[in-house]
Amino acid sequence: YYKTALGIFQTKVPGEASVVLNNLGSTLKNLERYDEALDFLKKAYEVGEARRNPLERLMPLNNQGYVYSIQGRYQEALQKHEEALRLAKQISAPEDELHALRGIGNNMYRMGRYAEALDAFRSVVTVSEQLKSPDGSASGHIGMGRCYEK
Repeated sequence: YYKTALGIFQTKVPGEASVVLNNLGSTLKNLERYDEALDFLKKAYEVGEARRNPLERLMPLNNQGYVYSIQGRYQEALQKHEEALRLAKQISAPEDELHALRGIGNNMYRMGRYAEALDAFRSVVTVSEQLKSPDGSASGHIGMGRCYEK
């Protein structure tokens, strides 16, 4: 269905397909087709960039970070999440900031950089409390616990 939707966008309004490209990339990530997922996520980012729409760039950035992390490419994942965090703060998008912080924390943890991961997870808790998100707060506390355990 995403491919059908993408075909419609490409025919009717080719410059507005970033959401569909992002969703297709996320679906391919879930199917463990990581290289294909990255291709679609990069295209989604490019569309958002061409439209000068920061919101359309945020989710593809975070999703690229998730794919790189799954592949064990932690430094690349970290770069994508850090870029997403800067952009989310710039445009005041706290939900996207939360995703980026969680990605940063997880990648720092996987890289053995526990103090930096701990800082990121503390920020996850702070942003989650501002958003009144118990799930986000719980994930931040769990991340902090993992760091303290190490």
